[in-house]
Amino acid sequence: MSKPWGPLSGKLPSRGVIDTLAKRIIRGSHGVWGTDNNMPAHPSISPHDARTIANYILSVNKPSPKTLPTRGQFVLKVPGGDNGKGTYIIRAAYTDRGAEDLPSHTTDSVILLRSPKLSPLAADRIEGGALRDQLDEYVFLTAKPNSFIVYENVDMTDIEKISFRPNWHLYDIYPGGKVEVRLASPDGELIGSAVIEREQFNTRYRGAFGGLQNMTPEQQRRSKVYPPINEREFFAPGSDKNSFTIPSVAELKDVNGRHDIYFVFKNDSAAAAESLFPLAEVQMLNH
Repeated sequence: MSKPWGPLSGKLPSRGVIDTLAKRIIRGSHGVWGTDNNMPAHPSISPHDARTIANYILSVNKPSPKTLPTRGQFVLKVPGGDNGKGTYIIRAAYTDRGAEDLPSHTTDSVILLRSPKLSPLAADRIEGGALRDQLDEYVFLTAKPNSFIVYENVDMTDIEKISFRPNWHLYDIYPGGKVEVRLASPDGELIGSAVIEREQFNTRYRGAFGGLQNMTPEQQRRSKVYPPINEREFFAPGSDKNSFTIPSVAELKDVNGRHDIYFVFKNDSAAAAESLFPLAEVQMLNH
C-alpha cells in the first residue's frame, strides 16, 4: 500500500494527485474509495471546479493559515483556470491588551470583493415574476415583462459598461427584450440599457438542430444578422454552449460610489406573463 497523503497524514497532495481525483469526480470511478460505494460521474463539473472540490476536501484538517502582519501589502491573485465566479473575503481584526481590570476588546472590519461576473439567480432580490429555469445542465433566469433583479450595495466606481449574456436555448419560444439599468428602484435613474434579441441565443442555433421550419421573411432576414455557429466546436465534448451566445452591452453614465443596482426587463409588445429571454450572466466592465 502506498504511503498515506492528505488531511490524515498532514502532507499536501501533489498536483498530479489533485488532477487524478478531479478526473474521478468528473468521470466517476469505483474500487478506489475503500468501500463498496462508487463515485458517480459529474460530467457537468468543469476540471477547475473538480480540482477546487478535491483541494477543499483534502484541506479540511489543515492548520489554520497564519495571520498577516499589521502593515504591508497583500496582492490578490486569481488562480489559473479559475471560473471567474469566486469571492474574496478579507477580514482585518485588532484585539487590544485591556487595561487594569478591563478585559481586552476586539474590533474587526470585513471587505467583500466579489467577482465582476454575477449570476442573475444569485441576485439579492428577484421580483415581478422572473424565475429560475433550466435546459440540460444550464441553469438560468427567465426574464418576464417588468420583472427585475437587484444587486445591493455595489461599488460602481469606474464601471463603464455592463454585459448581459443570454443562455443558449434550443426552442424558439422567446421574443427578446430590453434590460434597463437603474439606480435605487425599478423606476429610478436610468443609467444604461441593452437590447437582447433572440438571434443572439436561439435562432442562430436552429441550423444545428434542423433549422426553423417555414421561416417568415422577417425571420430569414434576422437570422442573417449574426454569424452561424461552428457546429463542430458547439457539439464538442465538454463544450460550454453559453460561450457561443452573443452578449449585449449597456454603456453606462458616470456613476461613483455604492448603489443598489436594478436590472429591469422590458418588452412593451409582449404579454404580461410571456417569457422574454433566458439570462445566464451579468458582468461588470471597467473598459
